[in-house]
Amino acid sequence: MRDTNRVLRAARPRWRVGILGGTPPARAHLSVAICSAGGVVALEHESPEEAVRSVERSRADVVLVTPASVQPGGGVLASLRDETRCPLVLIARGPSGRLVDLAREAGVMAYLLEPVRMAQIPPTLDLAVERYRELQELRQALADRKIIERAKGLVMARDAVTEEEAFRYLRRRAMDTRRSLVDVSRSVLHAEAAATPA
Repeated sequence: MRDTNRVLRAARPRWRVGILGGTPPARAHLSVAICSAGGVVALEHESPEEAVRSVERSRADVVLVTPASVQPGGGVLASLRDETRCPLVLIARGPSGRLVDLAREAGVMAYLLEPVRMAQIPPTLDLAVERYRELQELRQALADRKIIERAKGLVMARDAVTEEEAFRYLRRRAMDTRRSLVDVSRSVLHAEAAATPA
């Protein structure tokens, strides 16, 4: 079993990367660096506008976007942000306040300056993937906290108990049913919604 796990881990690429925009030689340069570092190119497209919907189907872990793709107004970056669930790495021609603003608005996780050196690509992709994962975990934690707070408020109002008592009730139910606190909170909210007349 241990040998099977080792083979499966070895078979997984470091990242599945989408490369959008740029010239064929530039994309080939990026592809060599990605493959040399243990990644695979999951999607390569000359036109980022046409490739936006293909990114999700490619199951890319990260997408590299060329500078031409953000002119004007960063529309492609915004579309990628809205249509995909993976981090974006922008390849920039040089430092620019406008570019930084566009990148921030679109949720770009990292960027590389042209000419891109092959040695820069692996750590930049690792950073982008890790930052994105941390951001997603933070968003999920905040969403879970809101659900727990709503359920706690419902229990306080329904049972006329204090905040601490409502929290103890939810926590006890979670322990008794071996479920997470957020799952129990969802159940409480769903049960109340089902019991409330339309």
